[in-house]
Amino acid sequence: MIQDIRIDLLGITKQEELFEVFASNFSFPPYYWNNWDAFFDVMSSISAHNLIWIEYSDSITWIHLILIHFNSFQESFSESEQEIFETILDDLVQNSSISKGQFSFTFEIQYVS
Repeated sequence: MIQDIRIDLLGITKQEELFEVFASNFSFPPYYWNNWDAFFDVMSSISAHNLIWIEYSDSITWIHLILIHFNSFQESFSESEQEIFETILDDLVQNSSISKGQFSFTFEIQYVS
């Protein structure tokens, strides 16, 4: 089953806020540290356990991440931070594997004015 997860980036101006939004949507563990390496590690090991707020989360095999107001993110974050974030998203798409118990990922970027 494919699960769309929408994350609105409007008003997010700091790394900590970005990490917080993802942490709440994906139920990051309490030991998670707010940095890019930890963000990648946690996102690349997401399982049904992290999505308990979704009914029938055990049947999810694919996460389609929809990033809304991406233009707001681009205005607030440095070019290097944007590059890191986009690289992490690309890595999630390229390296996810259902055979390893991970979800497959796709993402969509929406620009809203």
